[in-house]
Amino acid sequence: MICDRAPASREAGCFTRHALEIDGEATNELQIDIDEGGGRRCVWVAATSVDKGRARVLLHLRPGPALEPRGQAAPDRPPASGLRIHTLGGFRIESPEARIDGEWIKQRPGQLLKYLICERSRTVASEQIAEALWPNADQRKALTRVRQYVHQLRSSLEPDRGRSASAYVATRRGGYALVDAWIDADEFESRAESGLDALAQEDVWRAREDLCAARDLYRGDFLAEDHFAEWALAERDRLRELASRALRPLVQIELESGRIEAAADRARELIGMEPFDVDVCRSYLRLCLRLGRRTEAVRQYSLLRNRMREFFDEELDFALADLAAAA
Repeated sequence: MICDRAPASREAGCFTRHALEIDGEATNELQIDIDEGGGRRCVWVAATSVDKGRARVLLHLRPGPALEPRGQAAPDRPPASGLRIHTLGGFRIESPEARIDGEWIKQRPGQLLKYLICERSRTVASEQIAEALWPNADQRKALTRVRQYVHQLRSSLEPDRGRSASAYVATRRGGYALVDAWIDADEFESRAESGLDALAQEDVWRAREDLCAARDLYRGDFLAEDHFAEWALAERDRLRELASRALRPLVQIELESGRIEAAADRARELIGMEPFDVDVCRSYLRLCLRLGRRTEAVRQYSLLRNRMREFFDEELDFALADLAAAA
């Protein structure tokens, strides 16, 4: 049922044998695509060894969503004809043909593109673009700049466009909008919200799948290289807060599943987002001590204590020795 139907499992060998080899821990979920009644559906399977002496393995099967017919792209995949724009942890643009690069990304046309990404859910009036990017400029000159940089942006994204309409920067009602583009921030938000919704419905397996996918997508802050751009602050803070909300339950899910090292890794990532959250830091210290990482525990405890003293003039209300004794 598994090894004969899942190409990925053949690369890893026998799924049951793999579960026995990692005695007591659950394997990573494996996706199997099956045909049913003329359609297709994905099924997720995980395995755990439950009786080493008798070599027994418990298989957990979880139904996934219906899939598109073979040969058609899934709806949440990047559009084959559009741009792929990466904004989390480093800015990168790819067209269907190749990666798009150049100094223009660091210049005004690139700033214009990033502003349109921040406002991707709507058409932005030329006056709003001018006010955001050149707040102190004369309005007439600023509007002229907007038209010039829109032209340069279109040429950079579509050097062979000629006189045809732009496929990516559309003109609408006196403004401009970014169209036909897959943006990693949108995919991250979708998976994070889906995971949190699944958790609210007590579907832990699906919650872990979506939250892990969201965590993989969030490689760093939104447009981190434009740290001082005021027009990017609100979106950066919103996505960062969502990443924090997605990581918090993931720590607990991994811990309750017995994956203590994974829980510790997620907790450490959460500290990077919430360095002043004492409860998060305390949880990470407990996990470090359970895993025998005493040097790391001492280092993180010292960092937390110094942060609280420097910024809040407060002392921690717990000692590392107390946590060690409890662990």
